[in-house]
Amino acid sequence: MNLTYEKCGDYLIPNLIPDPEPEGGLRKFGLMRKSYFENHRRGIYAGLLLSGE
Repeated sequence: MNLTYEKCGDYLIPNLIPDPEPEGGLRKFGLMRKSYFENHRRGIYAGLLLSGE
């Protein structure tokens, strides 16, 4: 993985580009699971979001 950085003042900030989402949309139970994680399991949701799952 090749990371590029942008200089902002004295800091170097990585230019993070997320992977494209899969083409198939979420269905009923996928949307329910996503909503549950967003509202009740924010740590797990953030981890899944950052890993692209």
